Order: sequence, then C-alpha cells, then structure tokens
Amino acid sequence: MAIGEAGPGSVRHGAQPKRLEETMRVRLGRECVYVPSCRFGLYVALRHWCPPGGRVLMSPVNDDVIFFVVLAAGLRPVQAPLNPLDASIDIDAVPDEVWGSVSAVLTTNLYGNPDPAPRLRQKCDALGIPLFEDGAHAIGSQVGGRPVGA
Repeated sequence: MAIGEAGPGSVRHGAQPKRLEETMRVRLGRECVYVPSCRFGLYVALRHWCPPGGRVLMSPVNDDVIFFVVLAAGLRPVQAPLNPLDASIDIDAVPDEVWGSVSAVLTTNLYGNPDPAPRLRQKCDALGIPLFEDGAHAIGSQVGGRPVGA
C-alpha cells in the first residue's frame, strides 16, 4: 500500500463515515457524503455547481481559508454587504446588478450568528443559483426553525 492510500482499515472504509453520513442525513433531512475535510467538501461542491470563473457572493469577514478555497476552485469572491447588527449577509443591501452577476452565494454563519438562510434560499432559487451554507461556526444553531445547514 502506498503512503496516503486508503486501505480496508482506513477511516474512509470503516463504519465511522457511514454513521456520520447517517447522523447528518437525519439532522439535515438530505443526503450527505463523508469527505476528509470541510475545505475539500466545499471545494468539490463549488467546482461541481459553479461555472469556471463564476462569481461567488460571500461575507468579507469569512475565514481566509474559505476565501482561498473559492479562489482554488477557479471562482471570484464578491464581497457582500453586511448587516451591522449581526454581521450576516445583508440581502437587501446587495445591488441588483450584483445579484445578476453572481453564480452562487456562500453563507458564513459567523460566530454562531446564523445568516438569513431562508431568505437567501428564496433569492437563490429565484435566480437559479446554488446556495452554499458554511455551518462550521453555528453547529447547533437554528434559523427559520431548522438546523443551520438544512
């Protein structure tokens, strides 16, 4: 077996990923896939659902690692205006021309404050673009009566 190769005893082939996928499937009410890191999962999702060179609306106060994942996926980050009360994306302050130019939206849920995911979901659905929700900072929080990430 080569260095880094996943063998029968590795985490990726054991019961742990299946349990995690099932736990998250029940929590979020959707299919979930185990990946070795959240960064990698976000990278794969961005590459899959966004066109090369697409623009991603995201918080300017997001973790720099997430910013670099967006760049590594071949996309262009677009800074969203923030709500001064909770630092979430201020949907109403995003100009129409920006909404018309983005390929996706990436939420932050910074410091446990959930972004307005239901409104973002409505806006993204109306535009036909994906919404990526980074729930790492707000695990256990709810918004709109649903767990962050749902």
